[in-house]
Amino acid sequence: MNTILRRLLAGLALSLAVFGTAQVAAPSSASAASYVTGCFKHTNGSAFHYTINLNYWNNGRWNRVASQEGNYSGCVAWNIAGWLQNYPVKMSVAYRVGTAYFSGESPYYAYAGSARANLGTGWVYQY
Repeated sequence: MNTILRRLLAGLALSLAVFGTAQVAAPSSASAASYVTGCFKHTNGSAFHYTINLNYWNNGRWNRVASQEGNYSGCVAWNIAGWLQNYPVKMSVAYRVGTAYFSGESPYYAYAGSARANLGTGWVYQY
């Protein structure tokens, strides 16, 4: 059962990654995002207290630009300034505990035109 569940979750993550990339490939150009928020939770519902990364889209891929720890609710917020305001942004997590790997992405990303954006609550999956 664990193998089936893992394969299902891996397939779902891959589908979401492909779908999300297709949407981001041609973001609309507008004024810049100035503030983003979002949260992460483990699949058991507990808050995620590890490092959360802020990524921006450039040259056909997501690039990490900042990191911070999630608060007691697993949430973070960033003020966006300068050159970064010209790029779409999203959040991600990736870490390892022993032989277990965990990763996740925010369900939404902010176009380079959103003044304030909530990137939603992302789920952290174990692989």
